[in-house]
Amino acid sequence: MTKTYILIKKYVHSKRKSNSILWKRFFEIRDCNFTVKVENIRSKINEYRWLHHRNITKKYKDTLYRGFEKVLETKTFKCNPYSNVELHTVSGHFHLTMYLVAVKSLLRFYDDIAVVVHDGDNTLSNKDIRILNEHIKGIRVIKKTYADKNMKKILDKFPSTLKYRSKVVNSFELLDNLTFAKTSKVITMNSDVLFLEKPTELIKWAKLKKPPITYVYEDRPAMQKEFLKEMKSGFKPHFTFALACVYKDIMNYSIIEKAINTSKISKTHPWLLGQCIFPLLLDANLDKYSLKVFNTKKYESSGVFKKKPIFRHYWSSLGTFMDLHISDAKKIIGELK
Repeated sequence: MTKTYILIKKYVHSKRKSNSILWKRFFEIRDCNFTVKVENIRSKINEYRWLHHRNITKKYKDTLYRGFEKVLETKTFKCNPYSNVELHTVSGHFHLTMYLVAVKSLLRFYDDIAVVVHDGDNTLSNKDIRILNEHIKGIRVIKKTYADKNMKKILDKFPSTLKYRSKVVNSFELLDNLTFAKTSKVITMNSDVLFLEKPTELIKWAKLKKPPITYVYEDRPAMQKEFLKEMKSGFKPHFTFALACVYKDIMNYSIIEKAINTSKISKTHPWLLGQCIFPLLLDANLDKYSLKVFNTKKYESSGVFKKKPIFRHYWSSLGTFMDLHISDAKKIIGELK
């Protein structure tokens, strides 16, 4: 481990309780002239992020569950299981309460959507599923055992993709969300997000017959720029699964299999692969669908937070903004009560 990496690691830890200072400075510094040094530092930060992903402790997971537990005292919300739009999220036991705050923060403004949750790590217990059904009337829970059995058949001709799915939990965001969708229009959403105000752009998308594919803008998704360059794709590297409104028919297992087999990043940073590959699916469908991003001033997904947003993504896998996330969630839980 190099001295630079140790210093970066210490600095990251020292700033984890701040809202946005670390990441704001990081995003600003990349435009400086000393490109080589900055690229080396960026590489070490991405390496640290990957290591942190792999070593999230049970204590941290318990903190996540308890931090949002008051949502269990809020009322039942309904969704529309017969809607022509589905909302898909990959979750698990330790994200259960965080997920409930996220989905309820949306349903309080708009509930004419079908809600689907995927048990990504096989940790949702019978009690957890009962809680989900009690709090979101009409929700569809896709158990991992069921998904594994069906995806094994689907991916029989795509061995690298099947292997990737078996090892990386968030591969479900790339594969399962669209595969198990019953509707043409699909909203994919992370569990570590909140809608703080009425998301009129999102509601409009859900109501329109064929709106453009729309997603929140992230300034620098980890390794996405490098991956797209490696794949010789001109797609702009700002896609994130935090919130994306897409179509089921963009799924293409052949594109995914080829990317996994040819990309060096798939070997070094498999956790980041899903969010890197998805832009290739979008790029391949530009003749069919137009693209746009949500209002970048109101939909915050780049680790820089301002006043009066509509939507926020808190990067729970890093824990950097946990205090702000829990604080915002408490306000919403108070409103839900």
